[in-house]
Amino acid sequence: MENSAEVERAVRAAVREELAPAVRELVRALRRLGQAPASEPRRRGRARQATAGETATQPRPQAVPLPAAAAKARAGSRPAASAAVRGQRSCSIRGCGRPRFSAGFCAGHYATCVQLEREGRRPKAWVAHARSGSLPELKER
Repeated sequence: MENSAEVERAVRAAVREELAPAVRELVRALRRLGQAPASEPRRRGRARQATAGETATQPRPQAVPLPAAAAKARAGSRPAASAAVRGQRSCSIRGCGRPRFSAGFCAGHYATCVQLEREGRRPKAWVAHARSGSLPELKER
C-alpha cells in the first residue's frame, strides 16, 4: 500500500509540473476579465488572446505572389478568340467583340445599359438589336 501511495504522489507532482504554466495563463486571463469594468464591451467570437511571448497585434501573413504565367491568366483578359471567330454575333458596342447576351449587347454592356436606363441617362444611339460593332462606346462625363 505504501508503494502505491508513493507512485500516486509522484504522478500528481509530475502532472502538476506539466500543467502549472497553462493553468497560470488561464488564471491571469480570468483575473483580467474579472477586473474589466462592466461598461466595457467584451470581445466575442474567435479572437485569440495573446500569450506571454506574443504581442497583442501581430502582422497578418503576406499573400504569396503568383508566378508570372498564372498572374497573366488571372488578369481578367478577354478570351483569345472573338465572338465572330467562334461563329456567334458580337456585341453592338464598337471594339467590344464579346458575344451577345441580350438586346444585342454583351453581358457587361447590357448591365450598363439597364443601369443607364434606370437613371434616365441611356444614350439615344444605344438602341436594342443594333448591328455588331455599330454603336459608340459610352463616353465618361
